Amino acid sequence: MRCPSCGAHNVDAAAWCTQCFERFDVRGDPSQEPAPPQPAAPPLPPGPADPPVVADTPPPLPGPPPLPPEVAPTTQGRTAQRDIRVDGDRIEWRCASCEGWNPLERPDCGGCGSARVGFTPGTATPPAVATTGGAAPLLASALLPGLGHLLVGRPGSGIARLLLWLLWAGGAGAILVSAGLTGAALVLALAAIGLWILTLHDLLQLARGRPEVLTGRVLAWSVVVVTTLLVLLAVAGAGGSRT
Repeated sequence: MRCPSCGAHNVDAAAWCTQCFERFDVRGDPSQEPAPPQPAAPPLPPGPADPPVVADTPPPLPGPPPLPPEVAPTTQGRTAQRDIRVDGDRIEWRCASCEGWNPLERPDCGGCGSARVGFTPGTATPPAVATTGGAAPLLASALLPGLGHLLVGRPGSGIARLLLWLLWAGGAGAILVSAGLTGAALVLALAAIGLWILTLHDLLQLARGRPEVLTGRVLAWSVVVVTTLLVLLAVAGAGGSRT
């Protein structure tokens, strides 16, 4: 049998050509011919487009509550110093006299007793000395510094002045009795005298509606200065005794 493709001779019973491997039964059998290609199905018309998927936007978080009108950070004609702050869920105001922070619900300062009239030095009005009794607050502070502030409704400042004066004056007296006039006794005596004079001056300032000199911060720094001087004198005395 001759291969119809390549012309090679093959045995009569061969099923394919030994040269080109063409199958003889496929070429000779019409049933093995490949079927004609089927026409392609027409494309389906496009359906309605699906709406775009939009991610759900979470609602905005609620902001802090609005501040009351009395703590507005502006005054007439000018911008005031911001004397309020938010500490967690609590609103605090700063005292114009001692610059201490107090909760908004408190009507007066917990440090010096000033009324919550304003939040800046320009708007704060410190309480004046009571007119009843005349010079009673001045006389009380002249006898014992701090008593006059207690009489005019400033318990924080009055107690601080009273304790400091007793500590410094008592310390100076104890050193004078036991060791005579020393550097430590002189420092404590001068501190007690200065506190006494400035306390009387602050009472006069309050009576005129003016701010005090010895605010809470000034008192704190006074304690630091006096304590530092005492420590330096003690160190110097210890070094001199060794030599």
